[in-house]
Amino acid sequence: MSAAFKSINPKNGKILRTFEAISMKELETKIEFSHQRFNKQFQEGPAGLEARFDKMRNLAKIFERNTAKYAEIIT
Repeated sequence: MSAAFKSINPKNGKILRTFEAISMKELETKIEFSHQRFNKQFQEGPAGLEARFDKMRNLAKIFERNTAKYAEIIT
């Protein structure tokens, strides 16, 4: 029997999704894949990462310009 994790909507207590636990081997495989993917992205140089940083900076500007709007939605 494996463990299950539940994602629960805090507003109404309903279960959104259940996730089965993975084995240590599966976890190691996923971590290795992520590491390889990071290294590939890193090898593309600063230009590859800089483009992603630019997107995040633009998103931050949108949030800053619309703070009240998004705060109302979030709360």
